[in-house]
Amino acid sequence: PEMAPHPDSKPARVVKNLIDIYNSHENANQVVFMERGMSKTATRSEGEPGNKKKVTYPTFSTMRDMIERLVQAGIPRDQIAVVDGKVKGAQRKAVADAMNSGKVRIVFGSTASLGVGVNMQNNLKAMHHMDAPWMPGDLEQRNGRGHRQKNQWNTVDEYRYLTDRIDGR
Repeated sequence: PEMAPHPDSKPARVVKNLIDIYNSHENANQVVFMERGMSKTATRSEGEPGNKKKVTYPTFSTMRDMIERLVQAGIPRDQIAVVDGKVKGAQRKAVADAMNSGKVRIVFGSTASLGVGVNMQNNLKAMHHMDAPWMPGDLEQRNGRGHRQKNQWNTVDEYRYLTDRIDGR
């Protein structure tokens, strides 16, 4: 975690673009979609058959690392939100309302947590896809967050981050 990511890595490219767009205009809000790398823990089963138990252990969270890098670059922590599986109905609406009012400028989430029923389009300038969803319709659902009426931006930037391996396929 103390090592700087390679400047060409997906997280480094996302962070650079987030900072650039954040600094471009005070109403330039952004969403980062990612399906993996959000959690700080993982669970696995250990033990002999018939006597297995679930063990939780810490993991590296790409998202948390990216948030720390954004804060180090001067973006206030309270302007960054996370909408994961633990964030439910009223909380999701509160984050969307905060995005629309400009109190929150960057939100991280998955297709499931941000793709349906989240109306945060008023100031949404850019969408960052850290990975490609398995279902093509999920990409349309993600993009639907910004391509809506009431968005003050005529153009919503869409960034897709690929590697030369599975992402490109």
